[in-house]
This record gives sequence, C-alpha cells and structure tokens, in this order.
Amino acid sequence: VHGGRGGGAFVATDMLAARVLKEKMEDRHKGSELPGPLLAPLSYPLGYWLAVLTIVTTYSVSFPFSTYGTEYMHQTYNFSKEDSAHIISISSGINLFAAPFFGAVVDHFGLKLCFTCVGLVTALASVLVLLLPHWGWAITSVIMMGVSYALVTAAIWPCYSMLVPRNSLGMAYGVLTCVVNLGLAIIYPLVGLIVEHVPHYGGLLFYVPLSVAALLLGLILLRDDQVKRAGELNVREGGCPQCMRRETRYSSTVPSFELQIDEE
Repeated sequence: VHGGRGGGAFVATDMLAARVLKEKMEDRHKGSELPGPLLAPLSYPLGYWLAVLTIVTTYSVSFPFSTYGTEYMHQTYNFSKEDSAHIISISSGINLFAAPFFGAVVDHFGLKLCFTCVGLVTALASVLVLLLPHWGWAITSVIMMGVSYALVTAAIWPCYSMLVPRNSLGMAYGVLTCVVNLGLAIIYPLVGLIVEHVPHYGGLLFYVPLSVAALLLGLILLRDDQVKRAGELNVREGGCPQCMRRETRYSSTVPSFELQIDEE
C-alpha cells in the first residue's frame, strides 16, 4: 500500500513538472508566434534577408561565369574552345573537394561570417584578376573562384538555421531557394545581353559590381550579428555561452524530483 502511495505521488509530481515545463515553453514563444505558415517570412529578422541577398549575389557571379566564361577565355586569352571549357571546369572540380573540407573547418573553428567574408573577398579578387592580360592569371582566377564558392557556401548555409525559428526552417530554406532561382532567372539573360553588346570585358564589368555588393552585404551581416546577436553566428557551435543559456534557461526552472521508495 505504501509503495502504491509513493508511486502515485511520483506520477503526480511528474505530471506537475510536465505542466510547468509546458507553461514555460508557451511563455517563451508567446508574442513571437508566426501569423501563419505562408506569412512566416514576414517575421524573419534582417539578418536572414542579408544572408539571402549575400548568397544570391554570390551565385549570380559564379553560375553565369561558368556559362559565359568559356567564350571569354577563348576571345581574351586565345584558348581553343575546348581548352577554355576545361579551364572553366577547374572551378567545379575544386568546389567538389573543397566544400566538405571547408565545412569541417567551419564546424571546428566557427567564425562562419568571417569565413564568409574571406570567401567574398576572394571572389572579388578572382574577378579582378581576369582583367590582367596574361593567360596564367585566367587559370589563377578560376582556381580562386572555385575556392571562394566552396568557402562561402560552407560558411553561410549553416547560418540560416540559426536565424529563424526551428518550426519555420522548411519555409526559410524554401524562400531562400526561390529567391536564388529568381535572381539567377534575372541575371542570366541580363549577362547574356551585356556580353552580346559589349564583348570581352562586358561580362566582367557586370560581375565586379555584383562581387562588391556581395562583399558589402557580408560585412553588413557581420555587423548586424555583432550588434543584435552578440556575434552568435560567428561562434563555434556549442561554444557560445549565450546560446547555451538560451537552451537551458527554461529547463532550469523545472523542479527536480527524486524517486523515493518506501521500504515499509
């Protein structure tokens, strides 16, 4: 009988603890609930949109160059079209092996936004190098572009999951994909039009402003993170005391109960 009473008391306290935890979690999300799944992006923070625009401008340089770069190499450096295509493919080959490596580096050191800005500086330099006349700089530029693409992708993509509520991650990545595709749908014909009417350096004169815009967006995102999130995006996963406090803040308020067995 005594054992039954002890078990009943434990069940009651366990239910009380669950109720307290539920109330605390509801209080945690009160006032921050999304108005609806389709309207969720309207509540996303500025940092999310800065990250989206950063990746859009970065891809708007890398992807079209993979398409129109072959003709640029052929006309500017007198490579055959076949050799030009092989040179352009170096960028994809580097990205194939460098992206997982940079991902591991970012996981180990954190510094996501710092690595992002380094990649954006490298991307801008790779475009400027193409203005130099010697064919060796063309190969150097393609290598730099592959490195920059892999580094930016590995560093900035993990940030999105830290900028929006977990119950809205699907929508966040869906919006990101939509905006990227929309940007590329606009950029591709625009670059083709410029290359058609302004041969040789026409495409580069378009890539340079885009690269500068991507770098500026990355720097603004870095500043926004420092001011609004105390550098949370730039800290290694699990190494941010503020993030750990956020995860344990509510669990620490739940009373702790010990199971006592009445031997009588």
